[in-house]
Amino acid sequence: MTRKLFGTDGVRGVAGEFLSAELALSLARAATARLPTATGCPRVVLIRDTRESGEMLEAAVAAGVAEAGGEALLAGVLPTPAAPLLIGRYGFDAGVVISASHNPYRDNGIKFFGSDGHKLSDATELEIERALEQPAGAAAAIGRVRALHGALEDYLRGLEERFAGLDLAGRRIALDCAHGATYRAAPEIFRRLGADVTVLADAPDGRNINAGCGSTHLGPLMELMAAGEYDAGFAFDGDGDRALAVDRTGAVVDGDELIALAALHLREQGRLPGGGVAVTVMTNYGFHTAMRAAGVEVVTTDVGDRYVLEVLRERGWGLGGEQSGHIIDMGFVPSGDGIASALLALEALGLSLVLGVMRLINLVHGELVILGAYLGYVLLSRLGLDPLAGLLLVAPALALLAYPLQRVLLLPLLGRGPQAPLLTTFGLSVIAQNLFVLVFHADTRSLSRSYATAPLDVAGLQVPAVYAISFAVALVVVGGVHLLVRRTGVGREIRAASEDPVAAAVLGVDVGRVYARTYALGTACAGVGGVLVGLAFSFTPTTGTGYLLTGFAVVVLGGLGSVLGTLIGGIGLGVIESVGGAFFGDGYRDFIGLAVFLAFLALRPQGVLGRAER
Repeated sequence: MTRKLFGTDGVRGVAGEFLSAELALSLARAATARLPTATGCPRVVLIRDTRESGEMLEAAVAAGVAEAGGEALLAGVLPTPAAPLLIGRYGFDAGVVISASHNPYRDNGIKFFGSDGHKLSDATELEIERALEQPAGAAAAIGRVRALHGALEDYLRGLEERFAGLDLAGRRIALDCAHGATYRAAPEIFRRLGADVTVLADAPDGRNINAGCGSTHLGPLMELMAAGEYDAGFAFDGDGDRALAVDRTGAVVDGDELIALAALHLREQGRLPGGGVAVTVMTNYGFHTAMRAAGVEVVTTDVGDRYVLEVLRERGWGLGGEQSGHIIDMGFVPSGDGIASALLALEALGLSLVLGVMRLINLVHGELVILGAYLGYVLLSRLGLDPLAGLLLVAPALALLAYPLQRVLLLPLLGRGPQAPLLTTFGLSVIAQNLFVLVFHADTRSLSRSYATAPLDVAGLQVPAVYAISFAVALVVVGGVHLLVRRTGVGREIRAASEDPVAAAVLGVDVGRVYARTYALGTACAGVGGVLVGLAFSFTPTTGTGYLLTGFAVVVLGGLGSVLGTLIGGIGLGVIESVGGAFFGDGYRDFIGLAVFLAFLALRPQGVLGRAER
């Protein structure tokens, strides 16, 4: 016998017509009467979304629970996954969610959860339908209806506990709450985790749920993401059990991509039970290809998150979902949870610079600095172009040289251990020094100009103008790079690739191109530094080695990957060496700088603005 009322996600229909108060009461009474309980008074938690029919059906379901001798606990408007969470936290015997998910406001639905937090089986639902065909027996005693206070805070606390390690400070996140069940919970948890949140569709009036908004109408969120400077955007459906993402360009990231991100992240963290994921027949071929390449087993089920759940329970797995955005993380609750899915995606993707981008120790960097000085020298001696004006040509010239160098030579070496790029960049350093000797000979060169050596009076101290010029140019360059990394689409791709290149690639980021752009940007900065070095000091083909060591110390002091940290590290190291030289003599400048560098590294290995690895 097949079910007539229950579908893949409970009983749904037009409220007041098919799904009447009488049917809701009968379903609740029949379900409660079949609940096993040691006390004889089953406790059933009720939650609902924001539809105008929700209160009517809530009252009818509560009446049915009480008529069957149970205790109905009204938790109010909450996302669907709050039901299994509350069941687990308080040991309730069942849960009822009154919602029609992504359907229009006229529809509503009723779905039941058992004492284990899972939806009822097909057999149990069929048994409830059969009971409706029989006269209802009187319960031994009439039950009660009570409000469950603090349910929203319980749900938020559960999310905070699960994502305690996720720091969203400084991140701009856009949320579309579909005027539904997530309108309070979603903005609040993102703010508690530190995000700067912009919210769409968070003013429910009973009839606007899912109306031109939410995960089934992504237009408003896509427009907001394309026009604003946001790190990520997420849209939920009416009951909050699914989420879709929108990237900074306004492109949609569907459930398949979010599941792939989560699977790769959890596997890397050793938190993917069984090493597999369960998805439906709607999942695309790209997902299967990515999982096969990563060594993650995939099982395909019929459409419906209940069938995904069945596979997860049978195999003891922890992750599954659907292309529509239902994502189940059994480590949190045995149900699709849109908010938890969004947070899991952010946890997986990572949005902060921690260890730099390519994790490449570039031993040719010093020679790139001196190449910038030599290019400035050529422009000055052959064309009469002032070195400061020459910066506008030197920086792009070095960037154009670096981009293909990284794509062709260095990119294939990544992932082959530290020795390959170290040896290669060391070889490039030797080649560059010899080319400098061949072209420019071993003579000492300089870009010195009269204005550079002119003294400036700074607080009673006579300072060469070149130092002030160099500091000003450095501030402009560092500020520009900081804004690029923090405020542009290119910068967001750099941050994503730096934290988790595999996850970034799943989301469509061309990681190889990001690495090449980053290398070109760093090389352009090296060229600017080279011109400034030539203005202040003389240089030879072998001068670059000293600047490599100084640059390495500055970057580590500031914090790997931190642009502002590099500025702080450079100023700090310069002041320390200058003060040390003044007290102990210029011969001790490098020694003092190195000693302080080693001491600081021992006390704070992540640098001034770097983050300690967890």
